[in-house]
Amino acid sequence: MNRCPRFSLFLMDALRRLAWAALPLALLAVAAGPAQAEPRKFPPTLLRGTLLVTYPPAVLMNGREDRLAPGAIIRNTQGSGVLSGTLAGQKLVVNYRRDNLGQILEVWLLTEEEAALPAPGQRSVFQSIFGS
Repeated sequence: MNRCPRFSLFLMDALRRLAWAALPLALLAVAAGPAQAEPRKFPPTLLRGTLLVTYPPAVLMNGREDRLAPGAIIRNTQGSGVLSGTLAGQKLVVNYRRDNLGQILEVWLLTEEEAALPAPGQRSVFQSIFGS
């Protein structure tokens, strides 16, 4: 039972007009394309390594047996959290940080461009030679 048919029709008409008014903005946003991504800023204390998740929390870091700390965070290239089990069997170049017990606490998966750059705490070859 519809008690207020006029209000219902008015509301539907208003929503329809709003949708048509917003359409050009949505098309403009799609036409503009994706925004240029900024390079990620990593803390200077991170280490660089090659991670292979074997059987979580057991991993191989740089070919040696290692362990993820309880509550370890793995971030993908977009910065979202990833479960370690989804990375099983993949060899990945990463930046990582250890906790006070020496276990791996935080991991950042790197894109090919990021992996080509020196690790955050290391100097590039150019900086080593020319000292800048």
